[in-house]
Amino acid sequence: MFFPESIFTEICLFLPPRIVFLILTIICKNWYKILCTQTYKTYFLQNFFKLPIKLPYQELIHIFTNTKKNKILNFLPWKTNAGIHPTTKGNKYENMWEYNGTIYSTYSNSEKLPLKENCNCLGTFAGGYQTKKRFSQGFHNDVYNFKFFLGKLSNRLINIVTDKDQYYSMILNPLRKYRCKDFTQLNLYSTTQFFHRNVMNVPDEYSLPVSISENIAIISKIALARPLLSMGPVRTLLICINETMEYVDYSYFDAYNNCKSFESAACFGNVLKYEQNNRYQYIEFLSQPGFYPLLWVQFLKDDYNHLEIELSQARIAKVVNVKFCDINDRRNECRLGYYYPNFDITYALFIGYEKVLENV
Repeated sequence: MFFPESIFTEICLFLPPRIVFLILTIICKNWYKILCTQTYKTYFLQNFFKLPIKLPYQELIHIFTNTKKNKILNFLPWKTNAGIHPTTKGNKYENMWEYNGTIYSTYSNSEKLPLKENCNCLGTFAGGYQTKKRFSQGFHNDVYNFKFFLGKLSNRLINIVTDKDQYYSMILNPLRKYRCKDFTQLNLYSTTQFFHRNVMNVPDEYSLPVSISENIAIISKIALARPLLSMGPVRTLLICINETMEYVDYSYFDAYNNCKSFESAACFGNVLKYEQNNRYQYIEFLSQPGFYPLLWVQFLKDDYNHLEIELSQARIAKVVNVKFCDINDRRNECRLGYYYPNFDITYALFIGYEKVLENV
């Protein structure tokens, strides 16, 4: 039976790449002739990523490969109104932008230290990719806290982290799927603990010199991780991005405050895709001019701590804002109820490809 080439093309665009290029090519000769041409592969990948700019075949292949290999774009911290801890280097703001096991813990200098919700954490694309980090040989907060605070943890938390099948909770190198087989046997003193450093007069608003690349970042995947054994791992967050470098006041993002439910978040823009299950839920939004909400994420199962989301379409970004909205309050379970709450996050990473603008 003969089908027009346009029919083959439409069918292929709705199928996963593995099926298109590994299965359909052996079904019939006509499909093989169409699918194995570089022209069609370019057309397929351009539509697969839904890119707003035209790229040559080799660059499209790089985007696809970088996503599969988790090549992390080099976004650096810029500024935040969430505050930073005045004494603990291990909780520094830079940690959430780096692929390592240390956390960023928010902090407020107000008198009663209430939880500062709807805080903003902005970063800029500095060009290139992050270098690989060695998780297994370095400091990891969950491993250290499990050994150090074992006598203070609730039975529920102890059961979660000692469950051999619960690899997401204490995994050391999530993006590279490294798994510590029995972390409960790790020596507390074999891990590296950051030394404290006194920092005086830290303002609630914290900023670093801006590092901006002339090139652009093409984001095709976002990876999020949060610590299990901390008092306030982030539960709900919103990621906004901008294709250009634009200086805006924090109040610009007030329109996205208090998005703690799926229904409230769905009103922020045109929904492109959403997913809901018993572990997490998220919404991906369509592109808009200027700063726009890209991804709303909520962890539903409080022992689920690592998430990788393949975007429905690749996005161009120069600046990103990770907005913290809600936490899993575990102070009582850690028997530290007298502490004031704050947000804890391990990292927010943007994965994809760096486009050199000279070649556009």
